Amino acid sequence: PLSLHDALPIFQVPLKRLPGRSCRNLPPADLCLFERPRFARPLCRAGGGIPVHFCQGFEGTDIENRISAIRSQQGLLRRLPELWNLWRRKRQIDRAYRLPTAKVTVHHHLQDLMESRFGQTAYFVPYGLPEGVFTPPRRRRYDGQTILVVGPTDTGWKRVGDALEAIRLLKEAY
Repeated sequence: PLSLHDALPIFQVPLKRLPGRSCRNLPPADLCLFERPRFARPLCRAGGGIPVHFCQGFEGTDIENRISAIRSQQGLLRRLPELWNLWRRKRQIDRAYRLPTAKVTVHHHLQDLMESRFGQTAYFVPYGLPEGVFTPPRRRRYDGQTILVVGPTDTGWKRVGDALEAIRLLKEAY
């Protein structure tokens, strides 16, 4: 597999990682690419280049689902501190996405979400994989079907647990 470090000489793109989380004293750049909402405001303020939000998913969805689940349960008063923290986090995420950053998405539904929810143009840029990479070979050395689920199980918005549950249900059905 080709790593980012190996690919950089091909594209002749200099990569500079900054120590810590500070966006002060950014070096001059044409673009400042970020993927986490917490970097939106500091990069907009820094003025070190066009801030480009690389959106591979919307962090607010998991929070909205958790808020809905809490509100539908009994004992809401006990969970008000948790609910307050979720609402606060949701506001932070929404504010970050409303900032005037260029938005690049890797899925059409994210492009639609950015445009409808935040009123900003989003640009769909598909992953740059060669055609046929994920096509199973016609001949295999084994019989059966294989499903590989990759991702951190402790990150709720990745929904790896849902994928594993769907596989379990499929196995029961067939």
